[in-house]
Amino acid sequence: MTIKRLALFWSMLLVFLTYSVSAEQLKVILTEKGHPPFSFDENSSEKGIYLDILAAISVITGDSFIITYYPAIRKRYVFANGQTDIEPGVNPIWRQKSRDVSIYSVPFGFSTDVVFFRENESFKVEKVSDLAGRKVVTVRGYHYPDYEQAFSDKVITRYDTNHELELVQFLYQANRGADAGFINKHILFFYMKRNNLRFDVGDIIDSLPVMFRFHISKKASLKKFNNALNQLIKDGTVDAIYSKYK
Repeated sequence: MTIKRLALFWSMLLVFLTYSVSAEQLKVILTEKGHPPFSFDENSSEKGIYLDILAAISVITGDSFIITYYPAIRKRYVFANGQTDIEPGVNPIWRQKSRDVSIYSVPFGFSTDVVFFRENESFKVEKVSDLAGRKVVTVRGYHYPDYEQAFSDKVITRYDTNHELELVQFLYQANRGADAGFINKHILFFYMKRNNLRFDVGDIIDSLPVMFRFHISKKASLKKFNNALNQLIKDGTVDAIYSKYK
């Protein structure tokens, strides 16, 4: 073995031993009904983007991730009370009420919402007024900053569904009278492929980076996590995981 290779071997061994000694268990919270393709319900054989990324991080750091499932309405309470350590796929804007107990990983992707239409029924949406007098289908509780005033003033009629699959199914039926829908593009492409549906996909209406949210009590764990996540972003693993669910 050459001196260069020997040095590389000892360097890699040192990294491995460092991670092994500091390996820990971290609790991760997901929505019990799932949020495909990012996560699936606890009885599904499918894992989803978040758990695939965490599995790849585990290989690097030696950490294990204990997955817990809660109703969406209880997730924030459980996190705020320190009953879990990590919430995947979050932007700080969505969790401002609990910013005192939250710290964030480096971004690993984007939450990108698009406007979509039944096939061959699309029209240009570049500004809010392009949807004036129209009926737009969304998911209850989701916030669209540029459109909230128009919804409130009834310039645009907003119809809420309970989740994205219901949204997709609702818009697909012409007799429901909806003109367009707002949806995360990864979720839309997943359901289009999974259910053999065809839609016209329009402009981006909002896009924000997403991160893993750590409880402040796990601040010491974040640097190691970020180092591993940055490695997976740089070597293309994260992109490959996203592509797997298209």
